[in-house]
Amino acid sequence: MILGDGPERPALEAQARRLGIDADVALIGFVSDPLPYMAQADLFVLSSRYEGLGNVLVEAMAVGCPVVSTDCPSGPREILEDGHHGPLVPVENAEMLAEAMAEHLDQTRRAEDLEAATRRFDSRQIADEMAVRAISQDAKRKYDVRFASSSVVEATDTGGHPESFKVPSRLVAARSFFEPTKGMSIRS
Repeated sequence: MILGDGPERPALEAQARRLGIDADVALIGFVSDPLPYMAQADLFVLSSRYEGLGNVLVEAMAVGCPVVSTDCPSGPREILEDGHHGPLVPVENAEMLAEAMAEHLDQTRRAEDLEAATRRFDSRQIADEMAVRAISQDAKRKYDVRFASSSVVEATDTGGHPESFKVPSRLVAARSFFEPTKGMSIRS
C-alpha cells in the first residue's frame, strides 16, 4: 500500500502491471490522516534520499508500526537512535532495503516499545521540559537553587526575604525539580 500522490504514480502503476503484482499493490493517493493506515500496517518503509526531519517515522512509531528506513540525511538516524528502533540501510540500495524489510517482517516488535521511543517528540513533554528549564534557571539566578523533587520550594532571596515557589504537579511529574541549597527548605 502506498499513500500519497505525485507525478510518478503512472510509472508505479505500470511497473506493478509489468511485474504482475498490480492486484496486490494499492496506490491509495492522498490521505489527510494516514495514522489509521499506519496503525494497521505490518511495516512502514521510508525510502527517501533525504528528509527535513522524518516526522513520518515518529508518526508510524507512535501508533506502534514497525519501521525500516534509509539512512538519509537528516532525521532517520536520530529518530531511530542509530537503528535501535528499526533498521537503517544505505540510500538507493534497493537490495539491502528489501532484505531489511523481509527480516523486519519476520521479527516481533512490541508496539509499546515503539510508542515509548516517540515520547521525546511529544509537544506536551517538550513544553513541560522547556518550562522546567526556564523556571529553574530563573530560580538559580535569584536563589542559587538546583533540581530536586517537591511541589513547593521556599527560599530566601539575596535581600534576605523569604519566597515560595509553587511548582505545577505536571512539571514535578515530568522531571525532578529543585534540590535544597543553603538557606532554602522544601515542603510537599
